[in-house]
Amino acid sequence: MVFEDSELRVIGCAFDRAWDRVLGTGILQTNGLSVWREGLARQILSQANAGELDEWRLARNAVFVLWEQQFGCRPPVVGERVRIAGDDG
Repeated sequence: MVFEDSELRVIGCAFDRAWDRVLGTGILQTNGLSVWREGLARQILSQANAGELDEWRLARNAVFVLWEQQFGCRPPVVGERVRIAGDDG
């Protein structure tokens, strides 16, 4: 699919929003940055190719899908940091 400039801006903003959400959890201290970045990009592009072009939904759905694949549950509430077993911080 070929995207218009306005659609590419939405996709880019959705990626930034999703990435900020993942960074805010603190989980990336123990997981690879590139794996998450690539996964978010793939999820967002897949949704956009299917016709979804709402920035918030693109970002939210990408984070939820990857989080559930990785951890088997929903992501934490915004502002809540993830506690990892053995992490005293």
